Amino acid sequence: MFDNYLNTFEQRGELYNAATQMCPYARDAELKQLLNRLALRGARTVCDIPAGGGYVADGIRATVGDSIRVVCVDASWRFAAGIADRHDTVVARHGAIPLAAGSMDRVASLAGLHHLTDVQPFFDEAARILSHGGRMVVGDVQAETPPARFLNGAVNRLTETGHQGRFFVPGQPAALIERAGLTCIDETLCAFTWDFTNIATLVRYCRLLFGMVKAIEAEVEAEIRAVLPVEEAKDGTARLHWSLLYAVGIKP
Repeated sequence: MFDNYLNTFEQRGELYNAATQMCPYARDAELKQLLNRLALRGARTVCDIPAGGGYVADGIRATVGDSIRVVCVDASWRFAAGIADRHDTVVARHGAIPLAAGSMDRVASLAGLHHLTDVQPFFDEAARILSHGGRMVVGDVQAETPPARFLNGAVNRLTETGHQGRFFVPGQPAALIERAGLTCIDETLCAFTWDFTNIATLVRYCRLLFGMVKAIEAEVEAEIRAVLPVEEAKDGTARLHWSLLYAVGIKP
């Protein structure tokens, strides 16, 4: 179930991390949607999976400091390299998480599940490691939205790895959560923007984040504008419109 994820990020995880390092706050609105739903107050442990370069884990740390232990789980050590000095890091399949049952108060997953061929084992494992009363929050692309068309269109054509995301349809995250034995309390499609100092930085960021190495930046910009709304302000700042489907589950 994890081959697509592993193959993709073994090859382009470093580019993804480079984009995040270049513009660490570009996706703050997307991250805030996840963190607000996690309701971190009172939590002692959080599992971030797939953790990649630690984007979510770093956001949790920036929000609550060292009061919460964050465990980063990812199938690709190359992708997760560099975060072991900041967070506990575990290399493992997303459907076989080597953490004790009931050991996590929260499970977070942002924009990585569409790379898995079968997501139910992930939801089952998330439910297993959650403590009673614990909460899981997932956020990923919804099918038939502009981000979905961009990822399986331009990104698929212009990366070395291709991109055939298996995106959520409305109601699917709630069903997966319930099937895992949790209670789904929310499923919402949220729109927001990724924010940049200028359009050139927006394009460079997207080229790195998605590994669109088969195109020069001018071509990447054309592909973005063809599918995704872009705003440019008088001060030169630029915003890329994006959306994710978020869902929240509680363990009884």
